[in-house]
Amino acid sequence: KPREISKLIESNGGVRNEDVGAGLLLRASTMLIEDSSFVSNRMNGAWGDYSYGSGICAERSSGVIEDGRLEYNTMRGDDCNACFGGGGGIAFLDGYWLVHRSVFLGNVGQDGGAYLVQSPAYGAAFFGLRGRYDLRSLVIASNTVGTNAAATGSGIKTMYSPLTIENCVLANNLRGAALDAGTGSA
Repeated sequence: KPREISKLIESNGGVRNEDVGAGLLLRASTMLIEDSSFVSNRMNGAWGDYSYGSGICAERSSGVIEDGRLEYNTMRGDDCNACFGGGGGIAFLDGYWLVHRSVFLGNVGQDGGAYLVQSPAYGAAFFGLRGRYDLRSLVIASNTVGTNAAATGSGIKTMYSPLTIENCVLANNLRGAALDAGTGSA
């Protein structure tokens, strides 16, 4: 039976190598997250960091997010020459997730550093790598991905992952394509 979360998770953050899940970190879990908000969580990577999912990071996990709000979560790479990652709002790294009737608003996936090609940010609102993701009845708006030429997916970015999108609105997402689904290096 999946564990359940139903609450507000707000204003968490930190700096450490492999900075993941400032709001919520799941590893090898099954989870039902409903009627929950992840607001203003922040990660600030340092040199060599892998930063994923400022609001939620789920590694080798599966579940459902329903009636959620992921707002103003920030993944930054300040003073970072070789950091990269994805998912200012959510990062799913391997697994199956259904995200339903939820809002992703004002999340930032910011790259950093002098080595522009080596420090991209992916998927300001949603980043999925090597899993299967169903996105239904979502609003993904006003999210921003990094300034780096390799940064992409200001709304949604998936790599090596089947993706279903149904009845979703992507609006006013800045820099890079609002949706970038496909292959690529990670």
